[in-house]
Amino acid sequence: SGPANDACANAEAVGEGTFAFDNTGASTDGPNAADSNMSADVWFLYTPSADGEATIGTCGNPGSLDDTVIIVYDGSSCPGGGDTGLASDDDGCTSPNFGSTLTMSVSAANTYLIQLGGWNGAQGDGEMYIELDVPMPTMFIPEYQFDCDDTGNNLMFVSVEDVNGNTSYGMANIAVYDTTAPVVNILTSARPPLASYGP
Repeated sequence: SGPANDACANAEAVGEGTFAFDNTGASTDGPNAADSNMSADVWFLYTPSADGEATIGTCGNPGSLDDTVIIVYDGSSCPGGGDTGLASDDDGCTSPNFGSTLTMSVSAANTYLIQLGGWNGAQGDGEMYIELDVPMPTMFIPEYQFDCDDTGNNLMFVSVEDVNGNTSYGMANIAVYDTTAPVVNILTSARPPLASYGP
């Protein structure tokens, strides 16, 4: 019998991290409209932990399958014939040269089906990784010109906005020194404590 996640309906649930796979004995359950060389596929259902840029790949794969193909679809349902997916790659790695890697925008509100197969019927085991790059929140400080009279601690009202447009408000301690840039420390917030920000 094939692997447990041979069929899209049995996709293995994953988040960010590294995941072992083995497509030995796998059938080709999904479409190959995005890459005609996709075959012997296994499936993963990826739920991002946050909004950002996800990189999915098999570069540096230590296993026996060194020639992979990856296609990513919307996770709301298994893809039908002719579906080209949201992103795909074949041979995007430099090591091994036939491994696959792709980067795409993802949302924590969505899920994504990952179809990972061997090129033109290749089979074996290996590891797939998922990495997520999350943009840093933006902090807004009222425009203010610091000068020598402000040396020391200065309390100011600030707001911090994340990539989803959510805003948190609080007080910031602006520490001004003679020879260095201001250092910002968040003191209080309407939401859980905010991070500290350096120069």
